[in-house]
Amino acid sequence: MSNEFFKTRWQFIKSRNYRDYFKVALGELLLLVLGILIALQIDNWNQERQEKKIIDAYLVIICKDLQADIQSIKELMEDRMQALIYTDSILSYFINGHIANSELFRRGYLSLFIEKRFHPNTNAFESLKNSGFMKDLENLEIEEQLSQYYKLVENISFVEDKFVNMTQTVENSLILKGFSSEWNQISISQNRNKGIFILQSKYPEFEGAFINGKVYQQELINNYKELLLKGDETLEMINNGV
Repeated sequence: MSNEFFKTRWQFIKSRNYRDYFKVALGELLLLVLGILIALQIDNWNQERQEKKIIDAYLVIICKDLQADIQSIKELMEDRMQALIYTDSILSYFINGHIANSELFRRGYLSLFIEKRFHPNTNAFESLKNSGFMKDLENLEIEEQLSQYYKLVENISFVEDKFVNMTQTVENSLILKGFSSEWNQISISQNRNKGIFILQSKYPEFEGAFINGKVYQQELINNYKELLLKGDETLEMINNGV
C-alpha cells in the first residue's frame, strides 16, 4: 500500500495537484495514527490479560493458605477448649481447697505453660500486596475481605503474645523460687494430691496464672471462631470471583 501512495503522491506532485496530494498525505497519516492506536490497544489488552493471570495465580495460592489456616485453627481451638476445661477444674480445686485429681492438675499445668501458637500462611497475601496488583482486583469486595481476614490474624497473634508473655513471666518466677524441684518430688510421691495442694498454696502466683489463663483462652477461642467464619466467607468469595 505504501508503494501505491508513493506513486500517487509523485503523480500529484508532477501535476502540481497539491489539494489532492494533501488529501492523500492526510489519509496516509490517519492510517498511520490508526495503526499505532490499534497496536497500543492490543498491547493494553495483552497486558491486562497477563495481569489477570498473575492475580488469579496469587488468589489460588491464597485459597490454599486459607484452607491450611482453617485446619490449623480448628485443631488449635480444640486444644484451647480442652485446656479451658482443665483450667476450670483446677480453679475449682483452688476454691474448694482440695486437689481431687493430680493427673488432671498435671495436664492443666502443661496446657497452660506449654506454648501454643497459630502460625498463619501470609506469604502469598504479602506478595500480592507488594506486587501492586491488589488495586487491580476486579472484585473490590475480595480485597476488603482479605484485609479483614488478615487483620483478625494479627489480632490473634497479639493476644497470643500477651498470653505467652504472662505464662513465661510466671514460669520464670516459679523456677527462681524452686518450684520445679518441688514439683518433681511431688510427682513421684505417694500422696500427690495433698502435695500439689500444699504446693499451689505456697505459690499464689500459680493460681493467678490459671485465672489469667482462663481469660486469654476464652478470648482466643472467640477469636478463632471469628477467624473461621471470616475464612469460610473469604474462600467462598474468591472461588466465586476467580
